[in-house]
Amino acid sequence: MNIITYRTALSLVSIVALTLILAATTAGLAGAATPIKEVLSTRVGWEVNPASKGDICQVEAGTECSPGAENSQAGGFAYATGVAVDEDAGSPLHGDFYITDTGNQRVQEFSATGQFVAMFGWEVNKTKVNEGANASQAEKNVCSAESHDECQAGVEGPAPGQFSRPESIAIDPSTGNVFVQDYNNWRVQEFTPTGEFVLMLGKDVNKTTGLNLCTEHEVQVEGVKCRAGEAAGQDSSEPSAFNFEGTGNLLTVAGAEHLLYIGDEQRIQKFKANGAPAGEIPLTAISPEPGVITALAVNETGDAYLVYRLNGSGTNTIHELASDGTLLKNIEPPNELAIGAGSGEVRIEALALNQNEQLAIGGVQIFSARGGPGEERRRFGKVLDGTTGRFISEFAAASTEGIAFGEGNVLAAVAQLSVGNGMELLLYKPVLIGELAALPVVCAAGAAAGSDAVFDCALNGQVDPAGVSETQAWYEWGPYGVLGTATAKQLVAVAGPIAAVVSVEPNETFSYRLAGYDHEVQAPSDPFTSETLSFKTPLVAPVLVGQPSASFLSSSTAVLFSEVNPEHSNTRYEFQYGACENLESCPSAVTLPSLESGVYGGIGATEAATGLQPGTLYHFRLLADNQQEVAGRQEGGIATGPQSTFMTAPAVLPHALTGAVSAIGVTTATVAGTVYPEGRASAYTVELGVYAGAATQYGVVFSGSTAIGFAPLEVSQVLSGLQPGSTYAYRFKIAGQSSLTTGTFTTEGLPAILVPPAPLAQLAVPSITFPTTASDSQGKPGAKSKKKGESKQRKARKAKQRKSKPIRAGRRRS
Repeated sequence: MNIITYRTALSLVSIVALTLILAATTAGLAGAATPIKEVLSTRVGWEVNPASKGDICQVEAGTECSPGAENSQAGGFAYATGVAVDEDAGSPLHGDFYITDTGNQRVQEFSATGQFVAMFGWEVNKTKVNEGANASQAEKNVCSAESHDECQAGVEGPAPGQFSRPESIAIDPSTGNVFVQDYNNWRVQEFTPTGEFVLMLGKDVNKTTGLNLCTEHEVQVEGVKCRAGEAAGQDSSEPSAFNFEGTGNLLTVAGAEHLLYIGDEQRIQKFKANGAPAGEIPLTAISPEPGVITALAVNETGDAYLVYRLNGSGTNTIHELASDGTLLKNIEPPNELAIGAGSGEVRIEALALNQNEQLAIGGVQIFSARGGPGEERRRFGKVLDGTTGRFISEFAAASTEGIAFGEGNVLAAVAQLSVGNGMELLLYKPVLIGELAALPVVCAAGAAAGSDAVFDCALNGQVDPAGVSETQAWYEWGPYGVLGTATAKQLVAVAGPIAAVVSVEPNETFSYRLAGYDHEVQAPSDPFTSETLSFKTPLVAPVLVGQPSASFLSSSTAVLFSEVNPEHSNTRYEFQYGACENLESCPSAVTLPSLESGVYGGIGATEAATGLQPGTLYHFRLLADNQQEVAGRQEGGIATGPQSTFMTAPAVLPHALTGAVSAIGVTTATVAGTVYPEGRASAYTVELGVYAGAATQYGVVFSGSTAIGFAPLEVSQVLSGLQPGSTYAYRFKIAGQSSLTTGTFTTEGLPAILVPPAPLAQLAVPSITFPTTASDSQGKPGAKSKKKGESKQRKARKAKQRKSKPIRAGRRRS
């Protein structure tokens, strides 16, 4: 089977499938084409099917899919950015998708069902490259599934047919030729449907002639050389010269003449099939300031829909311009992302237009993540009525940098779904849906829940099943941007109104929309919906709850308490008191500083009143105010609470309290105390005496006085000239009054006068009885026996001495 036959077979399969999908249409609520919802059916990318490790995953079959991984083999992507569909019913490639595989420097072609068909780019055919001179450069630059050759990433460069960051892509439905924005080479190249180079447009791309057009015919017949283009100067009006700054889908072929439209800086250039300039659409009607086109689509009459970003900021405005540059209208798609009011920067990155003048838009909203630093990105996809700008439906989207409608409103998008530039092609199928239209809300005061004010708001809308059976509809609603609550589902058989009443808080902005299922769309996580609208409930006056009370009373202070419900609006509340029965006309009334809160529900209000007169009856109450001007009218109000009374305690006499002692030395110490003047000028003394219990005699060592007031006076006094090792008593007292408290301390060291200690007691001598004999009766007991003992000892010593003397030789007794 050759490549043409192979592609034809795939296309016939897709045509049959699409014929089954597209049923008869009925008029919608606005009289336009029946609304459709694009339902994700297939994901194409490297190993998106975790079970088979294949490059196709059928979402609609319930298969668990994985994000595509970056890969250079056939069917894999490295940051794909643009997609276009061959819509020519007479073409053998009818329904095929062409993808700019930017990181791999090539263009890949897939069938309508997602099978890889072919690719082209510099030396993408690895098998032919390995053959060297035996293969032509044209053979090396194309690789198809039918050939069974091994494919690879393209080689970056400036030669004809070579790419340096291919971005946007478009197909001429009359010829099937493919146009590719060659971003870094500042040119647009044209190829046949099978990938052969045709021509290029760009400043000085013809190296031989210096012209802004270089064709394959010139190369083959005249021997000219093509090269990379040069950037046009800012605000350039030179035809076929480009100053690319934006990325996304900036190329499209449209209109009866099948002109090529190229989004450039501050203009849209138009070209004929042979590359000749055909004029331009100026953008000055949008803004005289320079900007960047980030998305482009053109209808059959030559009107252009585009997104034009000024000063590098994001925008969600779609402009429609006539072929002469006249601004026809601006479309502001609703912000339906659940991120809260006024958050984030919206960037529409891609546009696609179908034969029913329905716009598919893809974009991203960037905002600071909740609860901390950092940036979060949320992707969105929507279908709008291009004629009225009315919201039709939304579709699940990842990073939609390029989207395109195919035959039968089939939508294709390229998407970055994983970290590391893991890329996918997303294929959607259109399904007819009932039409939902949300209408303005009517709110009325409901029954209060205690002190909480409540509004009963009727959500209104219209449902047209459009002949689709089993249509159900309900409302999704919640605080602005958070559609977390749903009303009961209602089965709808014929077109008519649908309403639901919800009870909500005052001074709150709510979002709401209609949502629906039918026999085509039944996924709980992805119903079809109406446009999201919002409404704000009015402010109501704060509510003061119960009778106020006072506690912790003294002769000069009181703590006041009451309860207030701010009713979910910023409310200022304050206590007012005075020694008058009628506070409205009390000249001495005092208002305490305001407190603020904006909660919904009762909270306690507590403030301290000081500087009061002793023994006085006071009246007091709580006041609250949340009145403000909203849209030229006054909302909220002022609340005055009931009066209560309290009596201050009798006057308290000045008094002093003795404090602690510190820095005790041999002859010094520091004593402290506190004097309470209680509103009077008072004299006080510091007194000291040698401690003798109740008989201690005190002397004044310091005296002072306080000013009139209630602030306690901390007093510290250094004592010197004290006796070492002595115990002292001290006290602080108000002159003429008894001391309330006293303290004692003992200095260090020995006392100056030493007192000798008492003598120790003599030890008692025990009475001892000695033994006696009979012979002791005439003399002292034991005397005789003692002498007798001593005599025996002397005799023994003498005997020993005699025995030890030597006998002298020669001496004899005569």
